[in-house]
Amino acid sequence: MRITDELKRWVGREFNYTAPEEIGRASIRYFALAIGDDNRLYFDPEYARAAGYAGVIAPPTFICETNQYAHRQPNADGYIGHSWDLPLSGCRMIRGGHEYEFFQPVSADHRINVNWRLENISEHSSSRGGTMLIAVAVATFSNQRGEMLARNRETLIFQDTERSEGSSSAGVPARAPHSEGQKEGSILPALRASDLRLGMQSPALERKLDLVRMIAYAGATWDWARLHYDPAYVAERKLPAPVIDGQRSSRVHPQVEFPPARDGVCRRHGAMRGRGDSGCKRRGTESCHGRAAGSRRRTHCCRWHRGC
Repeated sequence: MRITDELKRWVGREFNYTAPEEIGRASIRYFALAIGDDNRLYFDPEYARAAGYAGVIAPPTFICETNQYAHRQPNADGYIGHSWDLPLSGCRMIRGGHEYEFFQPVSADHRINVNWRLENISEHSSSRGGTMLIAVAVATFSNQRGEMLARNRETLIFQDTERSEGSSSAGVPARAPHSEGQKEGSILPALRASDLRLGMQSPALERKLDLVRMIAYAGATWDWARLHYDPAYVAERKLPAPVIDGQRSSRVHPQVEFPPARDGVCRRHGAMRGRGDSGCKRRGTESCHGRAAGSRRRTHCCRWHRGC
């Protein structure tokens, strides 16, 4: 695979989307249920107000995952969210990692605006032989008042399909080492924003995952990509089973509770760096861990890094 002049002209391109309606409390509650997070901040208005918020808030990564901003029919693969549709053929796209910055809590009355920008495309040697292309894109999320909500820096890897065939784990993350980490549904101790340090490791978190949860997550995020639930579609692509959403691990585990303005407390509900089973065999375990990449207390910005 080579970078052509046509591909070079894609660098710097931007696409903008505006959701036709507010997020809504139901969407927030659905997402929290889909990722197995029973934090009352996400469904109990009185509890949220007592914690210093105006009302219920969304899990931090909700804003980076939902495709509610897109109002169009799904493509042939079942996806309705933004995709770059680069002029490439005979290749497979793999999500190589995400870096998130969260600037403020997302509320039910927010209407999402998102700007996608392709920052760079580079060519690299592949361990399978030949070359691969790596693209870096940035999505910036704001609300109807122009207030910054979050930023997602995404790395996409494009591999030659022929070289990827024959490997059952091609295009999906490897299994993470077992860890005696956080139990499902529990909440990590409170952490003040002033205590956050670069490189700080978060406790590992493990959760059971089956096809039902994968389908629930797809619905909660407006992501109907058939790769994650359709056995026939997956078989056509010579994969052994429906594949865990490349972003799901980063959505399930990095549940960072934003600090109420009155006390600056940042409670961590999980971790940010995630790895999952190579393919969801209808039953599996995800193990996730992460580290802090930065914090800006004045803007209540917590920045975490995750990669697969």
